[in-house]
Amino acid sequence: MDEEGEDVISIGAKPKSSKEPNPLNQARREREARERGGGRQRGRGQRGRGQEGIGEAHEEGEERQVEEAHQQEAQEEPQPQQPLSKIPPFNDGSEITRDWTTSDLFDDPIYQHADTCGSVVFARLTQAAYNKDRPIAQRRNLSYRHLANHIRSVTGKKESFSFRNLSIPKNFIRDNGLHKDGVTSGQGGTTKMHFGSERHVEAKTVFEKLETVPLGIILEDRAQLHVVGMGIYEVPGDRDERFQEHALLAVAKGRTPDGVDFIVVQNSWGMDYGNNGYCRVSLPDTRDYDIFWPMW
Repeated sequence: MDEEGEDVISIGAKPKSSKEPNPLNQARREREARERGGGRQRGRGQRGRGQEGIGEAHEEGEERQVEEAHQQEAQEEPQPQQPLSKIPPFNDGSEITRDWTTSDLFDDPIYQHADTCGSVVFARLTQAAYNKDRPIAQRRNLSYRHLANHIRSVTGKKESFSFRNLSIPKNFIRDNGLHKDGVTSGQGGTTKMHFGSERHVEAKTVFEKLETVPLGIILEDRAQLHVVGMGIYEVPGDRDERFQEHALLAVAKGRTPDGVDFIVVQNSWGMDYGNNGYCRVSLPDTRDYDIFWPMW
């Protein structure tokens, strides 16, 4: 600095920076400040939207986990089992459309004593009707021999338990009832039941009645019935009273793949008969049938 106080710039020296802003650059500085401010604001907005996206993804993930957990629990919960049929498959594609054996009301087929088929069927239907609304601990097994002995005493056939008059077993079960299995006479509690019956009904009536109740059906004891095996016994088109009658327990109905309707009967000729004691029967429309059933 000279004596008069003025600044002197040395030749070749870096000029000193001025402390005062250059007014010519003010507009540029304001524009840059605005741009920097807008950039920070956009950055904050983008960061906010990013946080929202992360939150939404997290919520969706939790919802998916909850849904998957519910699905796994549903799969692990024991599913109600469908009642099993006691009728073995016939292995020809036939469909069973009504099956009373899934009710667990009918025991396996037995081998009847002498000609007691009618007593077996009446006893089994009485037993099913009594047991159907009771828990297992209160159910009863009933004696068909009790009924058979009564029938023989009424008919006077000392060597036979057969009958043609349905009123004999119907009235006895209604008025006296049947003893438990293993008891054929004497005092003790009995099980009574009312029965309905019809004679000379059409095949259509048999199928319709079987939809609402298991029933007994009476057919002729012909040779073809003994050898039916896994096939279908086709009842002859006309009655023939020269043959002895045979009672069967009708417990189901169905249809073959080619549209043949049939009933499934439980016979009383042992487990070696037919298909584990059961067989299918085709009922022609050209004849009539005698049937009986419990009034439940």
